[in-house]
Amino acid sequence: MHIGIVRSAITGAFDSPPLVIAVAHFFLIAALIMMGGSASGAHFNPNVTLYTFIIGHTTFTRLCAYTLSQVLGAILGATLMRVSLGWDDVGSMAECTLASPSKPGEAIIGNMMLFGFVLAAISGIAFDPLQGKTFGPIMAPVAIAAAIALVIFVGISNMRPGFPLMLNWAECVGIKVAADQKEEGLYVAFFGPLLACFLTGASYMIAPMPSHKDTGGKYRYPLLEPLYKKDGVEPHKKTDDTSQA
Repeated sequence: MHIGIVRSAITGAFDSPPLVIAVAHFFLIAALIMMGGSASGAHFNPNVTLYTFIIGHTTFTRLCAYTLSQVLGAILGATLMRVSLGWDDVGSMAECTLASPSKPGEAIIGNMMLFGFVLAAISGIAFDPLQGKTFGPIMAPVAIAAAIALVIFVGISNMRPGFPLMLNWAECVGIKVAADQKEEGLYVAFFGPLLACFLTGASYMIAPMPSHKDTGGKYRYPLLEPLYKKDGVEPHKKTDDTSQA
């Protein structure tokens, strides 16, 4: 769907391709979150999965399983899209490419800032119990999709020419494998969002947010244990039974 959106927007039929791409992705992402929210927490991006692991909402086992699924899914989706387009039509597959005059350092910092905004929005909407009651299961996906669409619009239309908007490295890897092309600057897709994950994650763990209430006001650390109940006690949940605690 992402490849199809980009290809459709750059055909020359639209006066503002960045706006078309952003609006189309708003509907796409909102639908995906609503579709996959109950099954997996709507994990479609390995960077989001890593972030939720860092702040203690995803176990290490799920981090590995989800990331593997995301990468394999991206490769399969991009390959099927290339087959659908015709095996020789590899142009405009929404490649993640760093182009001149944009520089690697600029691209990494730019992606870090843009993805950091996405993570801040997700944290404030999805992981804050007070906000959860306010937004609910319908408005939360809409609000998160709107934040991501805004980032896509800003990243495509207002950054330095040649700036690569790389918010999902699995997607970039999938397109690279399917198109069998050498992508310049693919490492930006790893380092930019990675820095955002650690910096935003550190802020989320340290700040006294309402989401820390179920940990007794303590930081959430990365989860190496299962999320399901152990001996009838939920992880991170306070109990009056000191022996169990």
